[in-house]
Amino acid sequence: MLEVSKETLLDILGSMGVELPSDTTMTTDMLQERLERAIDAAQFIRAITPSNKKKNEIDIGVLPTWSASDDRVQFAVDRTSWQDTFNGLKSLFKGVRDLFDYSAPEGRDAFVSWRYLLNLLGEAYDAGRPGIILVDGETQSAVLIKIHEIRAVNARTPLVVVHFRHAMASTGKGFDFGPYQRPRADIQAHFFVRPAQYLVLRVLEANGKRIPASYAPVDPGLKLSFLLPVGTIVASETGKLAKNNTKDWKAHKRSCRTLDGAAWETFPIDMSGPFSDMPSYPTKFSNRDPIGGVPGSKTTQYGRNPAKVPPMKKASAEPFLLKIQDNNSPWLMIYDRSRELDAFFKREENDLTGKWVELKNLMETKGIKVGLNMKIYCWAKRIGERELSVALDRVPDQDVPW
Repeated sequence: MLEVSKETLLDILGSMGVELPSDTTMTTDMLQERLERAIDAAQFIRAITPSNKKKNEIDIGVLPTWSASDDRVQFAVDRTSWQDTFNGLKSLFKGVRDLFDYSAPEGRDAFVSWRYLLNLLGEAYDAGRPGIILVDGETQSAVLIKIHEIRAVNARTPLVVVHFRHAMASTGKGFDFGPYQRPRADIQAHFFVRPAQYLVLRVLEANGKRIPASYAPVDPGLKLSFLLPVGTIVASETGKLAKNNTKDWKAHKRSCRTLDGAAWETFPIDMSGPFSDMPSYPTKFSNRDPIGGVPGSKTTQYGRNPAKVPPMKKASAEPFLLKIQDNNSPWLMIYDRSRELDAFFKREENDLTGKWVELKNLMETKGIKVGLNMKIYCWAKRIGERELSVALDRVPDQDVPW
């Protein structure tokens, strides 16, 4: 198994949208555990594995074989998010057509590489090729991935069963792939830097543990695993993955002390939002959500219940960071980093008190302009089932990992 530095681990997590401070006190083991959770989130594993299933195993043997009539695998493995689309359009307008950022540390491209791997395997399968090889720039590290078969989790989700092996080059002998020494010329090699190989191997090792003993096809010298479609990790997951380390807690306590004597203004929480008169409308929307939702997920993006608000937690009076977004409508979107609170401030409920104008002015002077819209991060406290208190005079640094 490849090893990477703590700095590279942080870059890999950052490539997945999980931004942690470079001087975090989290150990390498803690970061690797965080990476495993991020891997699950990127594969939407909760939408696929039953919650009561031991070790989240996937009984591959009972899944139907993927049919050519379902879709080309190369297209079916894609989980494009709104963010992907927006970023693609921005790159296109700038004349940039490459997925990778060669000016950034190599670990920052690891997640893009994992998603690109799915595309390469889908392309190989559709073309009748048996697999691919990932090779680093120094041709010192390589990963052989052979496609065994493809099963269907559902009509839109292929599960690619693979055998794999990692090898380091032996002087003058090339890569040792055991009994399999690439006798076929139709297994193409692709350039993957070591941080990308590391992430791919972590995925393969983690998924291999989810295969029950009842399903055990053998390819001598290679390990069994599977790959699932991968997409941008949704905001509710990145929020959970990017918090709860010691340094964050210390910084949080320092921030709380700076809020002593702050001018807290109360705002009622509105759960209905601008689409409340429509028969079905988004309850939550994030540009990190996959377009069309998660195939096979039992959760729905529709049917907000205006009477239902997120329950208050113990110690709810503790300040937390609130993101306020102005999309030039009579509602301001509000949500916390975990998206447990996902609601609105409504103009007509705050206009008479002057709070709406005060908040809009604050966004104009200290917020961040995004196209025609504005956003700002503020300290807030939950003071009631339908009320938030916002510190309008203590605006934090706006360079916030979200």
